[in-house]
Amino acid sequence: GSSGRLRSDFDMLPPGDIRNCLVALADSRTIMQDLMQYRFTDGEFSGHSFGNLFIMVLTQIREDFGQAIAESNKILSVRGRVLPATLDRVSLVATHNDGSKTTGQKFIAQCGKPIKSLELKPSAGRPPDEAIMQIRAAELIVFGPGSLYTSVLPPLLEDEIITCINRSNAIKIFIVNTVTQKGETDRFAVKDYIEALNRHAPDIKLDAILINSFRPSAKKLDELAKEGIELTAYNRKELTEMPARIFMRDVINFDNPKQHDPEKLSKALMEIYKQLRQN
Repeated sequence: GSSGRLRSDFDMLPPGDIRNCLVALADSRTIMQDLMQYRFTDGEFSGHSFGNLFIMVLTQIREDFGQAIAESNKILSVRGRVLPATLDRVSLVATHNDGSKTTGQKFIAQCGKPIKSLELKPSAGRPPDEAIMQIRAAELIVFGPGSLYTSVLPPLLEDEIITCINRSNAIKIFIVNTVTQKGETDRFAVKDYIEALNRHAPDIKLDAILINSFRPSAKKLDELAKEGIELTAYNRKELTEMPARIFMRDVINFDNPKQHDPEKLSKALMEIYKQLRQN
């Protein structure tokens, strides 16, 4: 994808996920958000998003990816701060159930093979000091929602981040995706998400697991099924065996069940946080 091409052409870290986080937290006008997410469809820049090119140019100017992200936070008036999990040149590698391997976020998501494990090559990168500091100071740490294998799990492949998360006094909540993702979590139930998390971060300690409780209409479910997507299933008995407290909430987007509703989700997170803090 765009991130991979920029990485190859300019020897930089892939900016795609960072861009999405910056846009999501940007306290700027809609036009700026639209600009950052705009993707060229033809010409020399075909396939590139403007936001990725923006971060690439800042990286060239500052000669440092971390500094470019810091500048982006300021330019977009980000509420909070977006920080990379590592500044090392690492690649994501998936090992599949048949023993084959796939390298690169885009190719892992597209190959369609069940994923057995993930690793960072040449080795797990060291997290920046500022990222460690912010984790230690956090009151609430949230995992997900998002692409399980290509977005949520990769930062947790670094032992130092896991150690820091576990030492933090923050409430730790894992959000289960509302639906399966074709090519990554086909036919996944809630237990499969948690098992994948435990395989890749076996020492992680969760306080809560948030699961969507609302079931869309039969028409919506049929529309999803035609795309090869299913509502994330769960078994009541298996939920009682989970390594954290289970919270069931209606957090789904009625119009697009593939996504959480931001307002519902934020409300649920704050309710869970307050309840666990009181206990």
